[in-house]
Amino acid sequence: MGLRGRSNFTEEGTFFITTSVVDYTPVFSDQKYCKLLVDNIKYYQGCAHFFKVLGYVIMPSQLHWMINIDPSTDTISNIMRDIKKYTAWDVFAAAEFLGRKDLLRIFRRNAPKNTQQKRKLWMKRFDGEIIRSQERLGSY
Repeated sequence: MGLRGRSNFTEEGTFFITTSVVDYTPVFSDQKYCKLLVDNIKYYQGCAHFFKVLGYVIMPSQLHWMINIDPSTDTISNIMRDIKKYTAWDVFAAAEFLGRKDLLRIFRRNAPKNTQQKRKLWMKRFDGEIIRSQERLGSY
């Protein structure tokens, strides 16, 4: 998967990130799934990755957040990979436990063809904007 030129920004540390659920499915309109997302962010914030959350908004089918990382030790792509991957696993397990066949059907339908992946929660990529100044940070 391409990084959309993100590997060129080795000195950048503050980002505004948006990532969306497949088919813009309103998974996060249910508080249980929001908690799973927040729990994963908190876990990775202090474990595998070290970053500061400057702010976030969880919408029914999207996550918007501002994050500050140390570019000498991590990348935004690595952080997003892990948060999206493990949140997806938790959401799939919760949907199965809660009998949410409607969600499971959407996740299965969006699984990539010709792979071993059986379900998909997140759209393939995320959008990231580098925040280079306090003025820009204040505009959010």
